[in-house]
Amino acid sequence: MCRSSDGCRHRAPLGTRGCWREPAASASVLALIEAKLAHETRRSALPAARLLRVRPIVRGWLAGDYSRFGLGLQDVLRDLVQPV
Repeated sequence: MCRSSDGCRHRAPLGTRGCWREPAASASVLALIEAKLAHETRRSALPAARLLRVRPIVRGWLAGDYSRFGLGLQDVLRDLVQPV
């Protein structure tokens, strides 16, 4: 959100400049944000049945998502046993 001194307070879509005073995010930063969002979306969609969680969790762990976007093995174990 732009909070410039001239009172501009608008929200701009991800990847666009919110205000002429704000620098645009780089493509690599936007890609990282989108990857983090995809990882968290997958985590939030894990099934309630713990056995059905194993495959998507291991897939994300092997892809490096849990280390890149979280606490690694700690989050893997949490996602395996924590109730939904």
